[in-house]
Amino acid sequence: MGVTPDRALALVCYCTCAVAVFALLDLGERAATLEPRWRRRKWLLAALLGAAAGLWTAGLIGIRALAWPAVDGYGLGGAAWSALGALGVAAAALYSTSARTLPQTRLAPALAVMAGSMAALYLGGLASLRLQPPIRFSTLPLAAAMLTAASVSLLALATFASLRRYARGNRFAVHIAAALVLAAAICAVQFAFLHAARAAPGAVESGRPAIPGVWAGAVLGPVAAGLLIILMLLSRMEAQVVAERQARERQRLAAESIRRVTYFDGVTGLPNRSQFSEALIKQLISVNGRMPPPFGVLHAEIRNYAQLLERLGQERLNRVLARLAQQLSATVHPGDLLARLSHDSFVYLLRRREPSEVQAALDAVAAALQVPLQDEGEPIALAWALGSSHYPGGGNSTRMLLRAAMKPQREFLNEAPPAGDSGAALLTGLPC
Repeated sequence: MGVTPDRALALVCYCTCAVAVFALLDLGERAATLEPRWRRRKWLLAALLGAAAGLWTAGLIGIRALAWPAVDGYGLGGAAWSALGALGVAAAALYSTSARTLPQTRLAPALAVMAGSMAALYLGGLASLRLQPPIRFSTLPLAAAMLTAASVSLLALATFASLRRYARGNRFAVHIAAALVLAAAICAVQFAFLHAARAAPGAVESGRPAIPGVWAGAVLGPVAAGLLIILMLLSRMEAQVVAERQARERQRLAAESIRRVTYFDGVTGLPNRSQFSEALIKQLISVNGRMPPPFGVLHAEIRNYAQLLERLGQERLNRVLARLAQQLSATVHPGDLLARLSHDSFVYLLRRREPSEVQAALDAVAAALQVPLQDEGEPIALAWALGSSHYPGGGNSTRMLLRAAMKPQREFLNEAPPAGDSGAALLTGLPC
């Protein structure tokens, strides 16, 4: 063009472009990992609009940096085409940044979009200069500018895609270095297009510009860069909040998992011996020096467990026990507790029960145990020994209450378990 550039505006152009490229790297990479989808799309859209505004502004500043005496602003039509080109460049960059892989079948379309958009960005900016006679382009320099745009686009796509997959260590520093290099390459593309442009001697600006040139120099650049920096800070703050929330959720799930392993049976989903023992101890603790209210303990043991295990196998027997747990859960009153005490026994904690009520609960459990169970169409016979104890008559410790409830099992220990597959054998004991 044969004009001396304004070095201060050229520096503003470069810095604005570098901030826009850094925003594409930073926001695009972070947004690609966000969940749920609406949050990912929100930040990808913010990155697209913010980076496109930065690239578009940098393009206008670059033209302004040439300090053509006849140019005092930009026309709306050419500036709009330039803005669309900036959107295309930003979209292609975000695609390569957020995509997990960039196969060769998609590389060519992405390269064509970015190179074409880059050409539209700078050609549109030059077209916005309302000069009479209009700007003309030299063929060979224009072809060289198009080739430069394609080469820089390939470099940018490769950089964006590789940084997300291979960058290690201080990613912030890596992104800054990549942004500085790519910003220099993009500015070189703009210089190539500006070098291909030719203004006729004595050309003058026609009409009043829609965008005054002073805005494109002293105001738009810092404002665009500042907004991009604010956008990235907001993104980092939200990412930190989301990460802390996810960490708390992982801790909660881990604690819940530990709690389930510690206090629940893995086969039936019922509370296990540990939870039952803690509940029974709490039930025995006096309140304000007063004696705890009366309560009962029911114990039910499968006397033919070993025979069933040998005949059915562990997997089928576990399925039977899971169905049995569902069946027994229907007999639990609000406030009471049903637990799996061992591999072949279950226990109830009946809070605030008189002896007569414990016997009634024992009868209800006995009736529930007579409901036949089936697995794979085969009836499964369970032989039961049932017993109960009552506080305070049956003892004042967990051991004494459990031993009293297990008394029928000890009495029938030397008897052979009932055989057959037609029903459930019940051996019940009275409450102590």
